[in-house]
Amino acid sequence: MIGLQADINLVAGWVRDIRVANGYTTDIGADVVTERKGGSEDDNSLLCGVFLADLTPTNATPQRRDWQPDIVIEARIPVRSATAEATLIAVIEDLVKAIPTKTTDAANNIATLEISAIGISRQPDGVPYIVVSVTLRATVYEFISQPA
Repeated sequence: MIGLQADINLVAGWVRDIRVANGYTTDIGADVVTERKGGSEDDNSLLCGVFLADLTPTNATPQRRDWQPDIVIEARIPVRSATAEATLIAVIEDLVKAIPTKTTDAANNIATLEISAIGISRQPDGVPYIVVSVTLRATVYEFISQPA
């Protein structure tokens, strides 16, 4: 097994640590989901999701497969806030700070991890939030059992 859900949960854990009490400038970690969650126009809270965005095979041998997943962190910034643009910048800064530059250890199968893109999507009129996305590109591996 590739272990993608464990990798998503690992990233979500890093994001959940983003709290003012932990030295960050926002509390974007207060509401982190790994399943899609809708919103209403009355929703003025920060919301953050961590999702698999893409999965590409990169190398295979008879014993091992290497994969390159893109894991996206999407934060919803309410536009009704008087400081929506400043909050957007603070969320980006906090997300970048929260992602370690080296993650390889015995507890996961992540060989490399890097921030590959940061996006800002200002929604059309009537949509009550701006979406900030940080895409992480990882290299992960799985060992393949040989048929008998």
